[in-house]
Amino acid sequence: MADAPQSLKERLAYIVRTKQGRPVITPVKGRLKQDGSFGKTQADIDVHSALRRDRAPFMSEADMKLLAGLKAAGLLDESVPTLAPHVPPELLLSLLRQVAATGRAHSGDIQGPVLEESAVRDAVVVWQCDDAGYQMPVLQDKTGAPLSLLS
Repeated sequence: MADAPQSLKERLAYIVRTKQGRPVITPVKGRLKQDGSFGKTQADIDVHSALRRDRAPFMSEADMKLLAGLKAAGLLDESVPTLAPHVPPELLLSLLRQVAATGRAHSGDIQGPVLEESAVRDAVVVWQCDDAGYQMPVLQDKTGAPLSLLS
């Protein structure tokens, strides 16, 4: 996707988290440091207002289309209480791929790891015990790495 001009120090980033077992995305404005990484401070973007006014210099046309798609699908953090009961899997996958393709999707917060699409992996369910002795199912890939299932 097209990015903001290199002269701008502010950039749009997409913070990806899960709430109630579902992916939610918070678009934020962050400031770039000299090394190209984001600083610690961020400001949430009011997507509803952003879509109604002129595009901010740090947002591309592709970002505006992506934000509109995320809003329509109910994937923005601001819309969690009113999430539609079901986002079609194909739409969810398409939007998450678009977010990852920006190169500006981060897990948890603006300084979290950059998210990128990876190859499809096989997974197995294994039982693990917690400290109290309770068993719980855990999803793992073939190497034993835990996986999170987003519904």
